[in-house]
Amino acid sequence: MKQSASNAVSEAIRERIVNGAYPLGKKLPTEQALCDEFSVGRSTIREAMRMLEAKGYVSIRPGSGTVAVSKTADTAQHVRQWLAENRGNLSDFMEVRVAIESLAIRLFIAKYSQAKFEKLLSIQERFERAVAEGDVSGMAFNDEALHAAIALGAENSLLVNINKQLLDAFRQYRHITFENVEGRSSAVNLHREILKAVELRDTQTALFRIQQHLNTSLENALKNDPL
Repeated sequence: MKQSASNAVSEAIRERIVNGAYPLGKKLPTEQALCDEFSVGRSTIREAMRMLEAKGYVSIRPGSGTVAVSKTADTAQHVRQWLAENRGNLSDFMEVRVAIESLAIRLFIAKYSQAKFEKLLSIQERFERAVAEGDVSGMAFNDEALHAAIALGAENSLLVNINKQLLDAFRQYRHITFENVEGRSSAVNLHREILKAVELRDTQTALFRIQQHLNTSLENALKNDPL
């Protein structure tokens, strides 16, 4: 429900930017005003805004609001610009993410249950459906859900909290990188390999695949970086 609501809100706001109802260079209504208008929660509005920012329609400025910046989406240019601006932080974040997610997958296998594994399979099915439909928001939403479910399955509250901070930091990154078709295909295949290793309780292979997945994701992203 969340992702379909986010898509609907994103499209409605995009149309208002295109037709001039939200003038370029001007702030959009406040988050609370949009929540009231669309009868949705703050998380839905934030997700919709991230989608619009990933496509280049708005600029989210922490502490000062969201501004309409373009009536047309130049996704490729926006991807290159975003990656160039965030290149240094991405490498630092990814180093930490590899460490945290390696621990998560190790603990998940150590505390394996069929119910937890079936939840991963269900999320992966939704992720692959989003890829087949070209639904970038759905890809990002379900990729985040998959990694969150692995951390939750580790049954370590501190790890879950740290991982949530990383997921929040990588949310814009997911939207940006799933615009790249090569990145989508790679994610599908490596997700499958990770789940196969988890099902077999093959910790070493699972560790290798999760690290391969995260490093490949960063490599594919940086291919779009003009620097």
